[in-house]
Amino acid sequence: MHCAAHSEIYLFADDAKLFKHILNGCDRQSLQEGVNKLYEWTQRLLLKLHRPISKCKVISFGRHVDKVHKYNFIDNDLCYTQRTS
Repeated sequence: MHCAAHSEIYLFADDAKLFKHILNGCDRQSLQEGVNKLYEWTQRLLLKLHRPISKCKVISFGRHVDKVHKYNFIDNDLCYTQRTS
């Protein structure tokens, strides 16, 4: 099965929001690839990321949300949150 790597990103000042409409496993893989590419981009441009990484969160919207899948960033599992602020 081929999974296309299409995630959207919003950049504003020092903030980035990466998102994708998740319907299946390929979508989850695609979003993780987007997270990985975001990190590679920061390394290529010598951008420093604010620590701690615990400030990075996963938020899901919908009736049937899969919170079992783990996304990771710089070898850290990202936590799910309920808040958008």
